[in-house]
Amino acid sequence: MTRDDRSLRRAAGALAVGLAGVSLGKLVEPRDVRGRKWGLTTLVRAMLVGMLAGMRSLEETERLTDSLSPAMRTRLRVSRRVPDTTMRELAMRLSLQGVLGLLHGQVRTMGRKKQLAATRLPCEGRRKSSAGSAAR
Repeated sequence: MTRDDRSLRRAAGALAVGLAGVSLGKLVEPRDVRGRKWGLTTLVRAMLVGMLAGMRSLEETERLTDSLSPAMRTRLRVSRRVPDTTMRELAMRLSLQGVLGLLHGQVRTMGRKKQLAATRLPCEGRRKSSAGSAAR
């Protein structure tokens, strides 16, 4: 098993578990009805799998969807190769608020399932004690 196979399986598993609590159906369809060949959720799933698998571009994501095994296609619900231009057109038209809502729901779900570790924000500094400043 190559590194790419492992990263793809890991991405598929994370996507299957992580998206269980997030409804992709809440995204608003920005495309015109005419000429629409791909479902919104299929395109978003393909983009998410590409990101989780470490793909650096939509072209790499297209190659990834082309090389999926039949079992992986069934698990990810991506039936065939997804063109990079189709994913790009969707990404350019999606509402930022809709995507942020989706990501917020994903983070909340992961937090409830204890899948996220608590970390400090990089902008938090050490606070000076108020007792030391009051004594001056």
